[in-house]
Amino acid sequence: MRGCFGVNNTNTRVLALFSGVEVGAFLILHPVYGGLHWARSTTIKGELMMILSRAGLFLFRFLSVAACTVPVFRCTPAFALDFESPEQLLVDLKAELVMVVTVEDVVTRWAVIEHGDHMAASVATCRLHEIIHADGEARDRWPEGDHQKIAHWEPSDMFMVPIAPLPIEGRRYVVWAFEIPEGSGMERFRSNWLARPDGFFLLRGSGDQESFYWQGKSYRLTDVRRTLASGELMPLDQIEDPMKRIEVAQNRLGTGELGEINGFVRGLVSCVSSPETEVKFIESGAGDSGIIRTRDLGSLEHKLWYTGLAALTRLGRDAKHREVVVEALVSLLETARGHAHLAIALSLAEFGDARANKVLVKEYVGDSRAVSVDPQSGMQFPNRYPYDDNSVAAAAFALGQLGDRRGLDHELIEVQLAAADGSASAAPEEVLDTLTEIAEDLNAEVEELRMAGRTTALREKGDYTRRLPRKWIKVHALLANLGKEKSFRKLVDALIEDATTYPKEDDQLVPRMRTASWTSRTRGWPSLESAIFDADDQPEALLERLESAYGGTAHWDEPTLRGLRSAIDGSTQESPAGGVEQAQEEVEPAQAEMAIRVAGLLSSPAPEERAEGLAAAGFHGIDRYYDTVVEHALTADGVERQAAVYGLGFYAQEPQEYVLTELLEDEDLEMRVSAFELATRFSPERFADVALGLVIDATNAAQEATQDEQWRCQNRLQSLARILARFSRSAPLTNGLSHSDPTVKLVYVNSLALGGHPNAVSALVGLRGDQDSTVQAAVEAALMVIGPVGEEAGEH
Repeated sequence: MRGCFGVNNTNTRVLALFSGVEVGAFLILHPVYGGLHWARSTTIKGELMMILSRAGLFLFRFLSVAACTVPVFRCTPAFALDFESPEQLLVDLKAELVMVVTVEDVVTRWAVIEHGDHMAASVATCRLHEIIHADGEARDRWPEGDHQKIAHWEPSDMFMVPIAPLPIEGRRYVVWAFEIPEGSGMERFRSNWLARPDGFFLLRGSGDQESFYWQGKSYRLTDVRRTLASGELMPLDQIEDPMKRIEVAQNRLGTGELGEINGFVRGLVSCVSSPETEVKFIESGAGDSGIIRTRDLGSLEHKLWYTGLAALTRLGRDAKHREVVVEALVSLLETARGHAHLAIALSLAEFGDARANKVLVKEYVGDSRAVSVDPQSGMQFPNRYPYDDNSVAAAAFALGQLGDRRGLDHELIEVQLAAADGSASAAPEEVLDTLTEIAEDLNAEVEELRMAGRTTALREKGDYTRRLPRKWIKVHALLANLGKEKSFRKLVDALIEDATTYPKEDDQLVPRMRTASWTSRTRGWPSLESAIFDADDQPEALLERLESAYGGTAHWDEPTLRGLRSAIDGSTQESPAGGVEQAQEEVEPAQAEMAIRVAGLLSSPAPEERAEGLAAAGFHGIDRYYDTVVEHALTADGVERQAAVYGLGFYAQEPQEYVLTELLEDEDLEMRVSAFELATRFSPERFADVALGLVIDATNAAQEATQDEQWRCQNRLQSLARILARFSRSAPLTNGLSHSDPTVKLVYVNSLALGGHPNAVSALVGLRGDQDSTVQAAVEAALMVIGPVGEEAGEH
């Protein structure tokens, strides 16, 4: 399901300091830290990896549940009363525990996870009835009959998978869940387990007919038990949904459990050879992957063949499967369409197969283009192939791999470097001559930049741009890889110098967004860090080269080289830039020390520092400052008040009624929305009367807003729909469905779909004849999400 669950504020430009892009509806508190927001991506162990992404902004007036909050659905609520075989559903549903529980209590909590991303989850206190499936020792960590907590992600734009409706108190569920890993930041959910976003299913019926509903189909629990107990691995080519097939292929490549190898290859080849046929499966509404939505279908063919080819190539890197993959690629090369030829030929060249030569030579003398871009839709998948931003350079690199070094004589340095990269292992002396000549010219260019201060000037906060020419980094990366210590030292010197250009960052009291950590083993145009990593395949040899060049010097124990050495030997994840591109774990200071630091900030004459202290007091749960935070939430102005509301949300205790009431009566609409989000985390039903007035005011504000203000207003309405969904924990909130304004109705229809309470159906059915066609479409999609109810569906 799509849609950020954030709370917006006028100061959205602040977050751009950390993300580098303009963002949507959030509570932004201070230039030093982010508030309730989403960021880039979050990586959690194993199957817990979430593919997160920002999505575009849409005018809410034209949104329906089908377009905004749910994946592709057939827009006729023909509820499936016949039970489906669960094999296709379960093929990619993996978890440590699959269990049946009863939800007894639900609250909303926020956690700050990797890279400073703020995420909300419904945390359900559950009683365990049955463990259906368990990995390893997971079964022992939850005895039957015991009560533990399960966190379930609330709807967010960060997920490109469908999110199951929120848990409802007093109802039985079958849940796919993982134990929350230590150090993930999710400890603040105060939960034992984290459910898959698409793995928290409401059970209906009883006995042998007990079942759950998901995306237009019903599944009997007894059939699920039997399928999980069999432990059979479905052959890849038998997975019907092509997008699910590719996702499963990627997961299996990671685990090494491929299943029947010929079926695995056939499943990927069909995506590459006939994507137009595969697309029809999704266009017909038969696909339930939840990843592809209606507006994406035009570019789906390109996505299918390109990602399928990437998975096939990855399989071929395993020597024991290379022969079957190469033969499949050769067959594809003979039948492929236009722009697919180059990508297939690049894969063949990687495996040393000269049958790619003809296609590569043709591309080498043609016009340059991006390898991964679909010429019709513009969809692209960068960095799958070396030099894929330039087809001529990519072809020169691949030709070099096949022993054809014509690219070394090309007129463009970029192409010469690509050819040298591809040819280095076979003809190091010839390549060395070319690289040495190129390096001399580029060294002179870089020295001019340095003398002019272009590479050494202090950066503005948030500036992570590459200052050195990528050609200079590449040529010295290649020379360093060929054993040239002078080039290796140039790269390290440049890294040390670059680290001094970043402003010093104090220890963070409240997590904020960070840029992604650096990686090694990159082909194409590397960063300084990855160029140093790629100088040697063996970490031990790389460390020896560093010590030989810098041991005993003043730089050896400075933060940059300490971080570089730690990253090379894997002891930490610290970036050598000492805070520029970090992903290191933050060590929370002792409570007493934190209290002293917060006290200093709260006594500061600067509002921004007092705001940081208020936010830190709440984030670290310092009880002695709770009353101070409450007072500032009620009486302060601007950034201090925003920070105080943010801090209140992280204390374990719920704010008192009078605090919430006063905030909800504030004149500022943004503050009221923030307060409403805070108020509905624990017992939302108390604030049902407030909800409708808030939605009406937000709708009126959107109608009166200028064009420049529209994106903020529409995001506010989307945020309200997600907050209203929390009311479905006990009973769905439907009073807005009778309002005369279609936009108000849409907010409520969307919230009912997200909440997923079966009791909402009767209210939604009454809107099928609404005069507004957008409301009608949203109602049909919401009914499809909630699924069959009533006696005829075995409802208990």
